[in-house]
Amino acid sequence: MPRKACGLVWIALALAGPAAAAEPPAVSWRHDYAAARQEAAATGRPLVLYFTTTNCPWCRKMQDGPLRDAKVAAALNADFVPLKVEGDLLNYLAGPLAVQGFPTTVLASPEGRVLEVLDGYQDAATVRDHLRRAAAAVAANRTRPADAVRPASWQEPDR
Repeated sequence: MPRKACGLVWIALALAGPAAAAEPPAVSWRHDYAAARQEAAATGRPLVLYFTTTNCPWCRKMQDGPLRDAKVAAALNADFVPLKVEGDLLNYLAGPLAVQGFPTTVLASPEGRVLEVLDGYQDAATVRDHLRRAAAAVAANRTRPADAVRPASWQEPDR
């Protein structure tokens, strides 16, 4: 290989290295509700249910923006059990939680009590703030009563 070409290869590799290292962490989504609930209970970490649909432009915007934010992804992976729920496929969860639109994010205690429901698109700073509050509430064991957020007809899904 000519010397000039070899130098260009090294420059390209040097430039590619930092860009690859700067890639934000991906959220390690769970897709099985029962397994995610068991993991949350076993680890004492709050559960995040992210309701989305395949044809939702705001869902894609949320997934490509706030959910790719390095701090949001790191918090979800380290301090929560993140569950991605295809809302159009899993009505047994969306219905009882009164999910009206997409995206909807539900923050729940490890025991399954709903802490907060975030309707629609949220920017990264808002998501981080709600995650921080949910983690603090769980750490202090100060969750709001489930019926303050859940509809009166809520029952734990059998699945």
